Amino acid sequence: MDELKKLLTENFPTIDFDKEKHLASDDILDSLCIIQVISLLKEKYSINFPIEFMCSKNFESIDAIWDTVNRIKQTE
Repeated sequence: MDELKKLLTENFPTIDFDKEKHLASDDILDSLCIIQVISLLKEKYSINFPIEFMCSKNFESIDAIWDTVNRIKQTE
């Protein structure tokens, strides 16, 4: 997860991923940012991001994002 935090912090330096627990619902990550996160995750972890995983609850926190990456890896 440290690797994920580094990746996100490098690309979104104004967001405190340790502190924020409502990234999507508080519009800290808007829809365009979420698309950017998906692109970063696809590239970094060599995963395909199925449409059913593209919902805001999967982007609420760094923990939720990490859990989503791991669930996707398990389905591939």
